[in-house]
Amino acid sequence: VWLGASLVYSNGTTAPNPAMVTENPQQVLAVEQQPYRYDQQSCWRVDQTLGAARAAGIRLLLTVENFAALRRNMPTAQPAENLGCFNWSVYSASNGGPLAVKTGSPAAQFFSDRGVTAQYLQRLRYIVARWGWDTTVFGLELFNELTNAFDPVDSECTQPAVDGPYCQYNHSSPAVADWHRRVLTAVRQFDGGRHLVTTSYPGYTGDTAVESQLDFTTTHVYDVPDFAAAMGVQSRVKAERYRTPSFVAESGIHPQEADPTGISMINGLWGPLFRLNAATAMPWFWNYWIPHYNLSRHYVPIARFAARVPWAEVVWTGETRVISPVSPWLTVVGATGRALSVENTTNSTIGIVHLHNKNFSWTAQAVGLPPLLEPVGPTVLRINGMARGCYRVEWFDPDIDGCLCNVTTSCVGVATDWLDIIAPMVRTNVGGMYTFLGNTTA
Repeated sequence: VWLGASLVYSNGTTAPNPAMVTENPQQVLAVEQQPYRYDQQSCWRVDQTLGAARAAGIRLLLTVENFAALRRNMPTAQPAENLGCFNWSVYSASNGGPLAVKTGSPAAQFFSDRGVTAQYLQRLRYIVARWGWDTTVFGLELFNELTNAFDPVDSECTQPAVDGPYCQYNHSSPAVADWHRRVLTAVRQFDGGRHLVTTSYPGYTGDTAVESQLDFTTTHVYDVPDFAAAMGVQSRVKAERYRTPSFVAESGIHPQEADPTGISMINGLWGPLFRLNAATAMPWFWNYWIPHYNLSRHYVPIARFAARVPWAEVVWTGETRVISPVSPWLTVVGATGRALSVENTTNSTIGIVHLHNKNFSWTAQAVGLPPLLEPVGPTVLRINGMARGCYRVEWFDPDIDGCLCNVTTSCVGVATDWLDIIAPMVRTNVGGMYTFLGNTTA
């Protein structure tokens, strides 16, 4: 019995915050309980969810479908847990749906059966008609972690996952690409709110034939040793490939108890912005990990930094080019661009830079390293390719709520093209921003 929407997964970049409401069977916000029939109690709960998000200044990404709806059986590492939900799906013939699948997974038929597509579009029309007016909803995710819907034995699965009974990577299917073309054409006709539309894949990779059609793309990052180094890298690749926004829409570790202080979450909030992702990483596990350990407080520092950067007023041109040797215990990433003046007649350089202490990782904590880290620095960063003149340099420290902790002025001389700036000591993460003041000495 079907269509769920479950929990709100908050991103917390800057207000308004993107978040995700996932459609999933057997959840408290289940919308479609029977084929073409929408449960009004569940819809009321969605109303309340949107109302709470609206009051808090949070923007929502509504997920219309989830891979579990098409999995007949998908056990997880927890013996009592099974993510397969097709037996309860409104698509199953046993529940009055159009799919009578006797062997294999239902996913292959889902994307080719026109009757199923009609049922899906009808529900999508209802979602848009009922909640599309609300500017709290910034986007629609047509399908969540699409390749997980396929069994490893399906012909559409070109590479089974190595860590579970599902198809995780390198998915490419003409039927899936065609399904997206038909659904995207339809939703762009009946959605007067012109919401941004996407589909997600587990991990980093997706199907180019699908992602090239989307308004924005996402990646999902779980269980990597160094979230600061890994977060946002592939999203940046996708943004450049498709010339559309991209960000990490899911992240986290298993088990969550291995990271009670939220180090993986903190690093995921800081790293992606400096790689020009469209948002910070959106952590999963809002049903337990984040509220249990009171981790939502970590949004405050990155929000204060992000509010200082005129993101939409800058033509970002590339990565920050740091050429001076830095400590092997630091990861340094950033981006530079040209900020247009109010008169739109002159340009000025602006840049952001992120310094991360490599010892500040959830894996280091898990093996028993002390939580109080030895700070790295101060460090001189030499940024190459800078125009002659002086720059205002600002540093933000998340360990003290992201305050503007240090402001200096550095200049590029006549005979050089680099800017030397002194970065403060880094215990965990530090964010910096430098802006061109002009051909002055202050």
